[in-house]
Amino acid sequence: MNITTLTIKKRIAYLIFGPIAFIFLNCALWYPTHMTGGTKRQKDMRKALRILVPRVPMADAEAILALALAGHLRHLPPYIAVWQATTSHIRHNHTDYDALLDEGYDRDAARFFVIDAMNLVLENWGCQKRLSADDNSLD
Repeated sequence: MNITTLTIKKRIAYLIFGPIAFIFLNCALWYPTHMTGGTKRQKDMRKALRILVPRVPMADAEAILALALAGHLRHLPPYIAVWQATTSHIRHNHTDYDALLDEGYDRDAARFFVIDAMNLVLENWGCQKRLSADDNSLD
């Protein structure tokens, strides 16, 4: 299925079913064919991502999977690698973390100030896990 066909199908679904179809078609519950194959580790990563954050938007899901499959996380089990990649992606793309670092805050202080924003994103994506200030999963 090429991009044009995919876009047309999304538009038709939106016209027929409304915004609910748009949300569903942009969530990680629905994967295009280019995300269904791969190695056992890639399949395990996608499964872990669907379990961890079932309502993650497709663009974020692809970015998280790319991070989780990076070489430096290769030694970790899929669920832990996906969690690390998810928290890193949210921190850098959905919070003011980088702006706080640019303003001169140190890493730990900046992470402390973005915990609530990160938890809000996790909640919106359907994740049952949350971060806390004394949590080691902030790394």
